[in-house]
Amino acid sequence: MNIDASLKGNYEADIGGIVRDYKGKFLLAFGRKKIHWDITQLEMVVIKELEDVLNGRFCGVEGIIVEGDNKNVIDILHKVHSIPKNMDEGSMIEDSSLLIEVNNVIFHWVNHGCNRLADFCASHAVSLDFIWDLFCENVLPSCFCNMVKEECVEVPHI
Repeated sequence: MNIDASLKGNYEADIGGIVRDYKGKFLLAFGRKKIHWDITQLEMVVIKELEDVLNGRFCGVEGIIVEGDNKNVIDILHKVHSIPKNMDEGSMIEDSSLLIEVNNVIFHWVNHGCNRLADFCASHAVSLDFIWDLFCENVLPSCFCNMVKEECVEVPHI
């Protein structure tokens, strides 16, 4: 899962993300319009919104990798997730059942260039909230589809 947030000077904000399977195949993308003033807090909100977007779609998932281009946020998420669940420090993020239910969560920082699809989703949310999945292929913007295709690299079988 790649996540991103975009903050404008007038408190308009957008969040977005993309979910892929373990082979990198596109499963779902989302974007939501928000009002906020702090980019760090806004990127933390993406995790909570991700739960709403997924809404039970991936029950039984044994592990996830969350990637983002804000190193501070990734470090905070990693630290909070590694704290034992019964300690109060976990409340730094709103109770996130996604992070509690999935035992194997890896938070990984990526440079901005590797987070283009999540950035596109956050930027696209300026005009409307959306959830795209495999069942709504006809409404996916062609530029988004082209970016997904560009990122797909066949892994050679050994």
